[in-house]
Amino acid sequence: NGFGTGSGAGGAGLSTIWPAQEYQNGPGTQNAYSNGKRQVPDVSANADSKAGFIIYTTDPQTCPRVTSSAASSCFMATGGTSVAAPIWATAATLTNQRLTNAGYPKLGFANPLIYRLAQTNPAIFHDVTTGHNCYDVSCDGTTDPRYPATVGYDLATGIGTFDASAFGDAVLGNLPHITGTTPTTGSDSGGTLVTFTGVNFQQGTTVSFGGVPATNVRVVDDKTITAVTPPRPGGAVDIEIVTGGIRFVLTNGYTYSAQAAPLAPSSPSSPVPTASLPSPAAVSPTATSTPAPAATPTPKKFKVANTDGEGANLRDKPDMKTGKIITIVVEGTDVQVTGPAVSADGGSWYPVQVTGKSGFMRAEYLSPVSG
Repeated sequence: NGFGTGSGAGGAGLSTIWPAQEYQNGPGTQNAYSNGKRQVPDVSANADSKAGFIIYTTDPQTCPRVTSSAASSCFMATGGTSVAAPIWATAATLTNQRLTNAGYPKLGFANPLIYRLAQTNPAIFHDVTTGHNCYDVSCDGTTDPRYPATVGYDLATGIGTFDASAFGDAVLGNLPHITGTTPTTGSDSGGTLVTFTGVNFQQGTTVSFGGVPATNVRVVDDKTITAVTPPRPGGAVDIEIVTGGIRFVLTNGYTYSAQAAPLAPSSPSSPVPTASLPSPAAVSPTATSTPAPAATPTPKKFKVANTDGEGANLRDKPDMKTGKIITIVVEGTDVQVTGPAVSADGGSWYPVQVTGKSGFMRAEYLSPVSG
């Protein structure tokens, strides 16, 4: 609303329950009203019914109300959330279409990306800097409008309105992309430092080799990720990387061998292994000999991890639904992995022994212990 205008306003304010979100940052997000709680809105769109959108309705109750006639169908102007929300939904749908055509997953939870784009691509948003969201017609320039529009984020219009086409361009241009993996082979005892190159990598990245989490995962910068391989039986495995909310699978992207092949010195002219999306081309193993059948593996020490302090279930078979829980193993407890991982129930499982009990445990809750 402009000052002195009533008959409608946008909803906004501060949550009384939910805390401020980590992604909600940038110019204006810390303001005179901020109190550590979630701030809304995130974005806005034109919702003024007086300058809104013309629709055709066949509601026999609506037409008499808006046209002062007994017509059973009519054109009418409308606004409000019934218009603003579909505007954003349409833009998201068109953006998702472009993403899937390019081999990416759909937007999903877009809030972190939207706030990041507001800082890296501010031109795609129209910052609303005048007016307020006071509903009372008595509001004017001397009263507290609760809340005023300001430069940057504000509690009246959020980041602002947007250019839908430019938004789609910016989303595609700001998503992570993996272009190289070095090295692509290493010892089956693990411990190899692998470097991934690309663009738009985000903190909080996870990496796994053949379903087993890597250790010491580090986002060096937005173009480089490093991770240390976990121990695995010999052979080619998929690498899974999740960064910026996007999951990449490098099919057969890394090969374990009983004795790691020596690495050639790097040089600027050396070709960089590439990974296409969503299913990168397989990386040829550098070891040409076929490994002999594995003997009974020597038990390896792992530690229960990544359970947020809740502990991990040891089950009598690798299945979340039908596998009975033998015991709950406290986070930080050492366990012995007694064999190779098995794929079951949508994930990888290890046969383990702990405190005299044997069973299966999900790979994501195990972290190798060096030495």
